[in-house]
Amino acid sequence: MIDWIGDLAGIGDLLIDWLTLRHEGHRFAHRRPRVENSHAPRLHGSLGLASGTVRVVPYDAAWPRLYEAERARLASILAAHEVALQLEHTGSTAVPGLAAKPIIDILAGWKANDERTRAMRALETAGYVHRGEQGIAGRDFFRRGDPRQYHLHLVRVGSTFRSDHLTFRDHLRDTPDAASAYAALKLALAERYSSDRERYTDGKEEFVRAALASARAVEHQGGERDSPSLPRQNGEHEL
Repeated sequence: MIDWIGDLAGIGDLLIDWLTLRHEGHRFAHRRPRVENSHAPRLHGSLGLASGTVRVVPYDAAWPRLYEAERARLASILAAHEVALQLEHTGSTAVPGLAAKPIIDILAGWKANDERTRAMRALETAGYVHRGEQGIAGRDFFRRGDPRQYHLHLVRVGSTFRSDHLTFRDHLRDTPDAASAYAALKLALAERYSSDRERYTDGKEEFVRAALASARAVEHQGGERDSPSLPRQNGEHEL
């Protein structure tokens, strides 16, 4: 009996201490267990570019890893929607050593129209915002992050857009002199047109056309080749 009364007294002392702390302004947070969501979009501090601006930064060795992490995340979400897109890392962040705007470009290829429809729903679930064609017929443009960190281009497998981007990426990967010249051009244009993406893109057009022509000349051994389809949409994305 005495022990029981003593226990009650101890509890009373604790309650008095707690009420005193509350009165003095202390707050006690109710912590909930943290639940990890494997589908939750993650953003990275080394990425990000405000809309309407141009900024070219030195190559970051983290870019390929960031692409792979995003590809794996997207693959899981797409599979849940019964979609299997052909994903590729494109743009300048896909070329080792090349200076680039700090945005990861992802090229996503579909084969059937119903697959495109399911993919669009899945990408929105993954945190991507659909921005329409942005001036390129047959291309659905998505972006993620504020400021934007990831661009995704949803196109048909076999399209000229897809072919041009893969050809240009591989040409820069295989031709260090071309990559160096392209980096110098981009840095100069970014300094000159830091708030004018359209003029920045226009300034690269001649180089891109020449690079595609050179790459296809090698690929086809001088044979006939299709004209490259260069983007012409307010600078949302360029080769």
